[in-house]
Amino acid sequence: FEYISVQVAVSLTWFIRRLAANYLGFDEQSYKDVSQTLSMLLGKGSEMLEFLTNYFLSKVVINLQMWASESDVIKETADLFVTLSMKKDSSLIIIRNDLFWTLANDVITNQMPIQLINEEYKRSLIKGITCSCLNNTSDECRLHFDRSIFQILNQRLQAIVESIHTLIEQIKLNTSNKTHCTNALQTFYTENVLSQISTLINSYCGLIE
Repeated sequence: FEYISVQVAVSLTWFIRRLAANYLGFDEQSYKDVSQTLSMLLGKGSEMLEFLTNYFLSKVVINLQMWASESDVIKETADLFVTLSMKKDSSLIIIRNDLFWTLANDVITNQMPIQLINEEYKRSLIKGITCSCLNNTSDECRLHFDRSIFQILNQRLQAIVESIHTLIEQIKLNTSNKTHCTNALQTFYTENVLSQISTLINSYCGLIE
């Protein structure tokens, strides 16, 4: 994807998403006539299923790194990730890939280049992360999910709550000093803080979805 245009990147990602949604891990018993080649490459339990699923996951990661400022590419990429996560067979494969947990950490902690991505698409990524983890009922996965997702989000929420509490206390102690109160409010309501709050809210929305 290094030397292609935005339009081509969008089209390729769209194609991979449709391929994953309709053919990846399909059950040949549900069809009367199925190509043996297609069944061997993409069918449920096929040898290529794990390879292709991990390959598609790597494309998600590459797209997020290379095209973070291109909303059309990122939209298709987020949709592709959700597609892989919603399908039980593929979700059980990607969750065993270290790339998945690296991506989960980058999204939850809002690392670069994830910071450049629209909040709506971040929410979709978190939705995908959550779906993959919910599809896997092993204790190890749940523990990893708790440590990688819930604990980090709760820490960020606690930090914001403490900031609000500190702000309220400062205002209470200086109710007669309008200048001090104004400065305290301006310090809290900076673009960076508001962005953190917005990102955190969207993260929880992604979990709920």
